[in-house]
Amino acid sequence: MVNMTNNTLPRIFFVVLVSSCALFLSSCASAPTADTDAGQKELADKWGIQVESVRLTAGNYMVDLRYRVLDAEKAARVITPRINPYLIDQASGAKFVVPSPPRIGPLRQTRSPQIAGKSYFIFFANPGQYIKPGNKVTMILNDVRIENLAVQ
Repeated sequence: MVNMTNNTLPRIFFVVLVSSCALFLSSCASAPTADTDAGQKELADKWGIQVESVRLTAGNYMVDLRYRVLDAEKAARVITPRINPYLIDQASGAKFVVPSPPRIGPLRQTRSPQIAGKSYFIFFANPGQYIKPGNKVTMILNDVRIENLAVQ
């Protein structure tokens, strides 16, 4: 049996609490996901959107892409219910689509019109957990290619 003094247990609890908070906050930080700031700037200037993060979710069976609308008029040209976005894994060329369950519909936000300053999501299926953290993907929105997005 381990002999702990009354002061040891609160210290252990404090260390675990601080470590958990630090880990949580580091996982919430969202850095730009394109390789270059120039790519993000061109995306913002031309299409009015900024990719905030590309992360794995749902036990790594889904890819969660978050973007922010900077200019609603420009974004409306590429983010509409009629456009079906998809991801391409740059290493293999594999294509990943937005699932569309019958009762729920496509797992993406297609609010029309887009609202400037608001963040939106698109979920892509990742069957077999093929896409892994660190992979580079390209998102296709009709003629728009958003390349070199790093999966976190």
